[in-house]
Amino acid sequence: MSICGIYSTPRLEAALRVLSEDSVEYSNQNHLWLGINPGYISRAILVPQSGCCLAAVSDVCFVLIFWCRPAYGCCCRKEETSVRNINLANLETAFWIARLGSFTAAAERLYTTQPAISARMRELEAALGVKLFVRVGRGVELTMEGRKFLEDAEPIFQQFEALTGSVNSAYASGGTVRIGAGNISMSWFPNMIREMQRIVPDLTYDVEIDLAGKVLQKLEVRKLDIAIVAGPVHGDKLSSAPLGYDRMLWVASAEFLTENWAGNLLEFLRTAPIWCVQRESFYWTEAMRIIMEGGGNPRHFNGISNMAAAHQIVLGGGGVGCLSSMLIRQDLEAGTLQLIPDLRQGGWVEFSVACVAESRKSKIISQIMDMAQASSTLKRQRD
Repeated sequence: MSICGIYSTPRLEAALRVLSEDSVEYSNQNHLWLGINPGYISRAILVPQSGCCLAAVSDVCFVLIFWCRPAYGCCCRKEETSVRNINLANLETAFWIARLGSFTAAAERLYTTQPAISARMRELEAALGVKLFVRVGRGVELTMEGRKFLEDAEPIFQQFEALTGSVNSAYASGGTVRIGAGNISMSWFPNMIREMQRIVPDLTYDVEIDLAGKVLQKLEVRKLDIAIVAGPVHGDKLSSAPLGYDRMLWVASAEFLTENWAGNLLEFLRTAPIWCVQRESFYWTEAMRIIMEGGGNPRHFNGISNMAAAHQIVLGGGGVGCLSSMLIRQDLEAGTLQLIPDLRQGGWVEFSVACVAESRKSKIISQIMDMAQASSTLKRQRD
């Protein structure tokens, strides 16, 4: 038997359960090896008519081993680097090309680009040593060798589709979602969580509150699943949806204004402590430009990473603050916070919900992003 491919995954028990259906035990006395000592293989099962077996190497790892048949060549005579090119991604790609009839349609279905699809097929065909598809008009058709290969590999693909389906079903009814959010979103974020708890009661959450830049950095390296941030979201790796707009306002407590305002903005700002989000925030520059135009003293600038804390400081008479209009709406209506007279107010800030682009096809991630849009109380348009 010739080994011509290998695939590893930590989901041993689940995969063994799925692949064991209609499968037969395969003797571990056969010399199965590809950089693996045969003695390490504790269990192997053969998927009938598939040209593959699943071999347990340890409690947390298994290898999917393909062997060659004359109908589609033997890669064992090729370079060792081509051996590794038969993997599930390439196999799945071949199936979707065959089903949909074109590389373009397969790229859309798999959320990737046509060049990436073409590269996968070049790897697979090089590993097998045969041509799987030929172009016919704007589409493609399977060659005779391609039909034979996919017929033999069909059981593998079906079993792993079943495994993926079982994992998605389990995640839809439970699991943990990691959400990063800015302080401003806290005014409506609880409503979104309550609605998600109603729809998916078994879902749990890890929530981090931080500045937008830091939240997006964690999202890009997959330390978060969802990000709700102020400011623009850029990059091909991320997918985002708009949540609305909020305006930053320069305010102080009624008590602070009574004690310190004498009718002159320049004199007022020369001595007033100024509170604003830290320099890492994308609207720090604009906020400081406004306060400097009014005569603010740079020595009195105070940075703070938590807007809720800044809100409490300003509300308690600690100085002048640049705060979210959504966050302080009730204070403005009650008169406990007041706009700084004669000072130009801040600009509008657009908010977005974002995820890693590849994660958008996840049902639960898409559901949370849709729920964020529905729950947002931000203004849909600027005034």
